[in-house]
Amino acid sequence: MITVHRQVDGRWTAEPVEDLAGFRADAAWIDLDSPGEQEREAFTRATGLVLPTAHEMEEIEASSRSYEDQGQLVMTIPVMSAGDTPKPRISPVTFVLGRERIVTLRFTEPKPISMYEERLRQGLIGPTPGELFFGLLDTFVDRLADILELVIARLARISDIVFAQHRSGELRRHRIARLRVAVREIGQDGRLLSMIRTSLSAFERALTYITARQPAVAKSCKDQIKTLQRDIQSLQQQSAFHDDQVQLLLDATFGLINTEQADVVSLLSIIATIFLPPTLIASIYGMNFAFMPELSWPWGYPLAIVLILASALGPLWIFRRKGWL
Repeated sequence: MITVHRQVDGRWTAEPVEDLAGFRADAAWIDLDSPGEQEREAFTRATGLVLPTAHEMEEIEASSRSYEDQGQLVMTIPVMSAGDTPKPRISPVTFVLGRERIVTLRFTEPKPISMYEERLRQGLIGPTPGELFFGLLDTFVDRLADILELVIARLARISDIVFAQHRSGELRRHRIARLRVAVREIGQDGRLLSMIRTSLSAFERALTYITARQPAVAKSCKDQIKTLQRDIQSLQQQSAFHDDQVQLLLDATFGLINTEQADVVSLLSIIATIFLPPTLIASIYGMNFAFMPELSWPWGYPLAIVLILASALGPLWIFRRKGWL
């Protein structure tokens, strides 16, 4: 689908079109959402610009991601989509900055696109292509900031769970299960942080590329660029700090799980040790020898019971005195 954004009587309009046969020169932003081959050909005929294919957008070489075509800068940036859902992902979006308009090509549904369209309808963006372009980038960065805030809040909640004291009466298996859930949540947040840092680095490289290749545009929008650069650097520092927090929480959680499991093994070892002497005594009196004097004693059985109890209670007393129980 192709959506053309332009100003009509001072107001922004969004017009979905089947093709660009009636292409208007006043189109300020053309958004191509999962275009088919016919739509791509219609776009090329109308604008003279050849956009990268979905396969080419996945390439990681710098020359494939950023280049100049007919005086227009073409940049493919990996952006995060579905960041507030259980299945976030990184998808490439191609941005074109030209003298007369901007173009976006995507095969995903990043939320900043709809957010930016709403900002346009409110009349918050200037009319020049540079202002439109950097306003769009600013919306993407704002969205990354929102997702980062969600991650920070979740990490704080997980930290409270991991380092909280044991609940009264809580079974050990429930504590271990709770910690295992925390490990999965920490891993998901770590993955989100990695995606955020990937997108931020890509936007930072795009700003550097634009400044180097289009100094006139960079000069006219220098305030927007400086604001974007400051925001990106701030978010990178925040994400790096919380990336360290993710590693700390993972180490602490695995350490607590190992401690809980080690306590179980230790308890089993102590129980086995306590029952070892009684088992030895019972084994001795379970032998089938013909001559065992104790068998004929009137107090032989009570004596064996006393020996068994004493051999069990003795190690138990020692373990408690040592603080092992």
